[in-house]
Amino acid sequence: NYDAYIVGGAIRDICFDLKPKDVDIVTNATPYEIKKIFRGSRIIGKRFKLVHIGYGRNIIEVSTFRKNAIMQNGFIKKDEKGKLLRDNLFGSEKDDIQRRDITINSLLYDPNKRIIIDYFDGFKDIKNKKIKVIGDPKKRFIEDPMRIIRIIRISSKLNLQIDKKLSGIMVTNIDLIRDIPSSRLFDEFCKMFTNGHAASCIVMLYNFNVLKILVPRLSDLMRNEKNLDKIKKLLKASDQRFEKKLTISISFVLSSLFWVLIKDEHKALLKKNKLSKIRSIFIAVDNFFSNFKQINIPKRIQYEMKTIWVNQIRLENTRGKKPIKLLNSDMFKISYDFFLLRNQIDEINNDIFLWWADFYKKKS
Repeated sequence: NYDAYIVGGAIRDICFDLKPKDVDIVTNATPYEIKKIFRGSRIIGKRFKLVHIGYGRNIIEVSTFRKNAIMQNGFIKKDEKGKLLRDNLFGSEKDDIQRRDITINSLLYDPNKRIIIDYFDGFKDIKNKKIKVIGDPKKRFIEDPMRIIRIIRISSKLNLQIDKKLSGIMVTNIDLIRDIPSSRLFDEFCKMFTNGHAASCIVMLYNFNVLKILVPRLSDLMRNEKNLDKIKKLLKASDQRFEKKLTISISFVLSSLFWVLIKDEHKALLKKNKLSKIRSIFIAVDNFFSNFKQINIPKRIQYEMKTIWVNQIRLENTRGKKPIKLLNSDMFKISYDFFLLRNQIDEINNDIFLWWADFYKKKS
């Protein structure tokens, strides 16, 4: 027999009267013992050994209790900066909770006894709507810089307070996020901008200088209140879809987030070179993806973003057979939705907007 608890975000979200997106389980069984019990499960991870168990169409993530990396420093592989490279020492339930990042994620639920186990006053912090780091924040951020961005995401999602001391430590150590692998950043951005709070997230990322590190040109453009306001309005459209429980396309969200960059580059190219609008938008988009390496956006998502952006210029053409060709293209609907969204922030010529509204209605 083994002990097993529901842990982390699921318990936290239930305490905030939210429906958990997924459920994580911790246990004193090792990954290989778990795999023996659940034959169809699979062990994943290099730094952390986890087990994925299929439950219908859902995946339940199960991890073994691990010892606190700080307490076991002699046995942990770290790089020269102190960032964890491997952390797979097994321990007790308290050891495992002690190594979690913030107190509100440290609650354990025992489904057999129907009780919550709280070692670090996580329930109190939930009640007070505060975020607190378990242990020394600076050391925890050095171990895993992603914790800085995760705190921003959770704070934004749950409208939690980050006190001045913790905020200061986050800003002071913000350069650490340069070391986060680009694939991990993409995964975190997907969570951050599809949770219904994208508009508030982008403001926090700007205020904590995260964008200054990851997308410096976007950070510069956001100093202009008009640009910041436009980005927030574009992202709020995705937040509204979340509230209505509609699907959210990450391609659409990222197109909204980085549109001000593309538009600025496109405008500069038109001014500098005697190129057509369509040629200039292709160059602007290609330049963006060539220079943007900090976040590993998959090729498929890049293609969809590029199509949405390029189609904004194509939608300006209402002559000949091009409109019907565009209407029948694969990604017209999502591109047209973005066109409609841009109209809400006064970017579209009124005559062109009315023409497309009439044309689309007739052909639908």
